[in-house]
Amino acid sequence: MTRTQLRSALAVALALSAWSAHAVMSAPGVDDGNGNYFNISYGAAGDGSVFQLESLLYPGDGLDTQQIKTRVFTLPDFKFDAISVGPTGSGTGLQEYDYRITNVGAAAHNDLRLMIVLGVDGNPTTLKESVAETWGAATATDPTRRQTQDWDGSTNALDPWILGKGAPAVDGTAVPSTCKAPSVCDTFVGLQWDVATLNPGDSWLVRVGLSDNGQHLSSRYFTITADPTGGVSNALTFSGISTVTPAVPEPSQLALLAAGLGAMGVAARRRRGG
Repeated sequence: MTRTQLRSALAVALALSAWSAHAVMSAPGVDDGNGNYFNISYGAAGDGSVFQLESLLYPGDGLDTQQIKTRVFTLPDFKFDAISVGPTGSGTGLQEYDYRITNVGAAAHNDLRLMIVLGVDGNPTTLKESVAETWGAATATDPTRRQTQDWDGSTNALDPWILGKGAPAVDGTAVPSTCKAPSVCDTFVGLQWDVATLNPGDSWLVRVGLSDNGQHLSSRYFTITADPTGGVSNALTFSGISTVTPAVPEPSQLALLAAGLGAMGVAARRRRGG
């Protein structure tokens, strides 16, 4: 091997080493089977923690907001695919969770909101972080609302989202000054996606990404940086996208549609022939 080849090989090895040093999003320590996860470690030393990842659903119609599986369980028109949530990508720098809700009823439902809320301990000693948000003009799949909470421990950290049926305004609220660098706070952050109408048979997917090396799924996202006390340098990127897949027609419906189109074609040919 030539000196040039050795240098190239060394450069590749160093690049892979640098990547793998941060590619340590761990599998959750606890999966409660309801779309909620706990104790996800991240960072080069694995000492950052998403100690709480919760999914909340507001199903519209003035109903209560609850944890997603609990909420769907009481609503026969909705089906939540808890098995396919994931995560995928554990052990890499980008971990993904899929939340899929399908309208299995006969009526359309309006004004649905899905919120994913994280409790983060970036520094294992101080349990505090600073929060920055990248929040430009939304694309069709981006989060629609967001909120950062400087939690003081006196209330249920999920209350702002549950009681408010989501983030409190169309674009949520900006990061409190107590949580902006160089300040640090005990952080809870939430992203929210909205669907104006979910028609019968439509399937709504929200895919959430957690990354410890800056990867993000959406153009709107949070970056949560650990309190640097003690030399801690953990950073977590929290992002996600949302898509709605329309219902696929049943074979019988497709046959009827084909027959109808065929009849229209025959009628048109007869008119031209006449």
